Amino acid sequence: MFKFRPSVVEGKPGSLYVQFIKDRKSRSVVLKGYKFYPHEWDEESESFRVSIGNTERKAYLESIHAKLMTGRQQVYEAIRKLEIRNPDYSVDEVIENYLRRQYRNNLTAYAGRLADRIEESRPRTARSYRCVARRIQEFYGGDVPLDRINADFIKRFEAHLLSKGKKPNTTSYYCRNLRAILNRAIDEKIIENPQERLFSGVFTGNEKTEKRAVKREVIETLENLKLTGIVNKQLLLACHLFLLSYYLRGISFIDLAYLKKANIRDGCILYTRHKTGQRFEIEITPKIEVLLNNYQDDDSDYLLPVLRKGDKRTDYENALKQENNRLKQLSALIGLDKPLTTYVARHSWASNAYAMGVSIDLISQGLGHENVRTTMIYLKSFDYSNLHEANRKVIYGTQEAV
Repeated sequence: MFKFRPSVVEGKPGSLYVQFIKDRKSRSVVLKGYKFYPHEWDEESESFRVSIGNTERKAYLESIHAKLMTGRQQVYEAIRKLEIRNPDYSVDEVIENYLRRQYRNNLTAYAGRLADRIEESRPRTARSYRCVARRIQEFYGGDVPLDRINADFIKRFEAHLLSKGKKPNTTSYYCRNLRAILNRAIDEKIIENPQERLFSGVFTGNEKTEKRAVKREVIETLENLKLTGIVNKQLLLACHLFLLSYYLRGISFIDLAYLKKANIRDGCILYTRHKTGQRFEIEITPKIEVLLNNYQDDDSDYLLPVLRKGDKRTDYENALKQENNRLKQLSALIGLDKPLTTYVARHSWASNAYAMGVSIDLISQGLGHENVRTTMIYLKSFDYSNLHEANRKVIYGTQEAV
């Protein structure tokens, strides 16, 4: 039975749910995409009243009425198949069969279901699934059935992203997550006849990007920067966060943001890296202490004023976006050709340590890399001017560079 569920907020539209009853057992499933008012629903016929004066509202009701008719047919079809296969089927089997059909017709709903399952354990992946579903919805112009997604569809989706100015690594991000969603749908038999080589000819790798680092002179410029005023105060905070990331052996922004006062022990900062779970201990030098002293807040457990609202993932994401925007403004202010980002601090620590003769093994250990090959990727942006000078000395056989 299809029934109306009123909103808990007075005056707001309610929703639609389907109730399954068998062998005195009852279960309900709320249907997404239906928002309407009590007077627009006919309980007896289990259908919408579409003969109303408002033309726009009438068109909307007609559209969801058509969806309801399709949904009702799917319910009856699910029950019919179960009765043929096993007359002793349970109400849970009916719901499972019905939902499978619903997800088959709606990538957004299926991606949302997957995201809900892993929200607690893998929030970034959950966000990625929802994000790719939104992008495909924008490309397709609405919800797309899973069986409509074939190799040609995926190629056109990639071309659409490229036409919007997306870089190869960005298109790869969307295509990889779409592939993960489709693979899960295949495993759950929601996609019954999967095509082979769906992503043939589509880029799903990682294009190597330039790893930017800044020289010691830029760090000194930031250290000596004097900013006043409300707007400049925000830029100064962005500057201090960048410097702290540099001073703390290239600590990632997420680890910096989540540092708490309890992480300070015996003149050191002890923390566990979010990405790898590694434990780090970093001495609080005078430069670090001066910056930390600027942001003492007795009402907050956090060491720095980054996560003011709480520790929700969205709070961090907003803070990261804000920091990079401010660093971009700061870069223009000090005349940099390429803007600073939170990640530049990490690469700069590695490159400047290497320039000062610190061994690659120590740099690798300081960054928390499992092997030096990862560290060498960081150092590919290293300024080779010293090596060029040394090479000229070798070539010309003189102590002075030519």
